[in-house]
Amino acid sequence: VSVENGVLNIMEPVNKTQKTISNNSMVSIYLSETTELKNISVEDSGDLELSGKLTLETMTIDTAYSYIDIIGNLNVTSDVSVKTELGDINIEQLICGGSLNLNTDSGDIECFGKIQGDLSAETGGGDILVSGTVTGNTMLSTYLGFIELDDITCSGNLSMNTGSGDIEFSGNIVGSLTAETEGGDITASD
Repeated sequence: VSVENGVLNIMEPVNKTQKTISNNSMVSIYLSETTELKNISVEDSGDLELSGKLTLETMTIDTAYSYIDIIGNLNVTSDVSVKTELGDINIEQLICGGSLNLNTDSGDIECFGKIQGDLSAETGGGDILVSGTVTGNTMLSTYLGFIELDDITCSGNLSMNTGSGDIEFSGNIVGSLTAETEGGDITASD
């Protein structure tokens, strides 16, 4: 493991250890194809970029003013929690064996993946874009932004709520569907 200019590099395979990152600068984590950790916990960091292939049991990110980009192949066998007050959350190629909880006070949320448990995504002022498969229930909420579900498969109940934005969704919903907006339009397609 090395740190240079706020960049944490894990260059060798790591097996079943825990990494906790806590500071106020930009943190970038670049992972090899064989990186395997038990847990990652990030608290009070600056912007966070996580890329590479990573297998975890759990992942918790709780920051104040950070943009969070997870752009590698992320496989988490249990729960994932990502929270930031003012930044965006972008997660690509996620496989989550538990529940996924995404929360930002004012940023956008984008998530592409397969979630075995429940999905909860909430933002006060941003947009929400979700694509993939959710086995459990899905709850999406934004006060000022729009909600877009693109080619989603949801086995549980789906609830979407926005104060002033539009709701657009396409895909297969097996459970019940609730979509509410106070000032926008609702559009559904196959």
